[in-house]
Amino acid sequence: MKGPLPADRPCGDGHGVASGSGFILIAVLWVTMLLSIFALNYATTSRLGAHRALTGERLLSENHVLLSAAAMAEQKLRVYLANQEHLEQLAETEPEADFSEISARLFYPRYEAYELEVGDYKVAVRMTGESGKWNVNTANETLLETILIACGVEFGTATTAVTNSILDWIDDDDLRRLEGAETPYYMSLEHPYPAKNAPLQSIEELLLIRGIDADLFQGTDEHPGLVDFLTISGDTQKLDINSASPRAMALIPGIRQETIDVIIEHRSGGRIRNMSDLAAHLDALDYDQVVEHFDVIGSGNVTIEARVLDPDTNRPGRPLRVAIAL
Repeated sequence: MKGPLPADRPCGDGHGVASGSGFILIAVLWVTMLLSIFALNYATTSRLGAHRALTGERLLSENHVLLSAAAMAEQKLRVYLANQEHLEQLAETEPEADFSEISARLFYPRYEAYELEVGDYKVAVRMTGESGKWNVNTANETLLETILIACGVEFGTATTAVTNSILDWIDDDDLRRLEGAETPYYMSLEHPYPAKNAPLQSIEELLLIRGIDADLFQGTDEHPGLVDFLTISGDTQKLDINSASPRAMALIPGIRQETIDVIIEHRSGGRIRNMSDLAAHLDALDYDQVVEHFDVIGSGNVTIEARVLDPDTNRPGRPLRVAIAL
């Protein structure tokens, strides 16, 4: 029969206690690390959520501001049109009179933007008649390629592909042009649809055409978009002298920048009522060229474009466009 263990003899060799304590320590460290990661993720998620909420609130607020600015601009335009004949008579009978106060209250269609204050925001508002753009449904290959180059598309295969895809979309047959696209291409897409083979009824239809994405259609900070040059109505022979953009003017072969500057200066100070208004300010050759490509053309359709101006840089933000029929 064994006797009791001596009082100073350890119960085991001590390794079990040490290894158990080490395991507990490692477990505690892992739990602490996991809790730290969870806390960090939660804090990051909370910050991102707050940022998204603030961004959404800002965009919603800006959208209301842009809609308000567009409505204000439309009202000023309609008042101008209701009094256009009277105002032009005053300008003819009193050429030296200062109509700046009236002009500040009334807007006429022109490419140069007006500035409005809506609450604490400053908004740049541009109102252009659709006759200041070329009709995409009747534009020829050369004009379309010239516009695409102005929109940042590299000349060559890229411009040929988009140009011919536009023409394939508009024509009434299923014959595919070089690098173009007809129904077989569109039916192979993830969300298939046939080629229209008819004129565009909305300028947004361009986004359905092969090679045209949002940046090419809308434009970016680096280049204008197709929407700045093309419309679905009007003529392709002449552009409205008041609504045509400086970039559109620059696409006219041979037109000089000095001529464009003269046009901008005059329409910024008051609507160009007749092409003869420019005769005294341009030499004969420049004037003949301007008359060949531009005219004073009324438009039943006007696009109002509103952009909030950054308070620090005065740079315009994202556009909101509203089409109105007059």
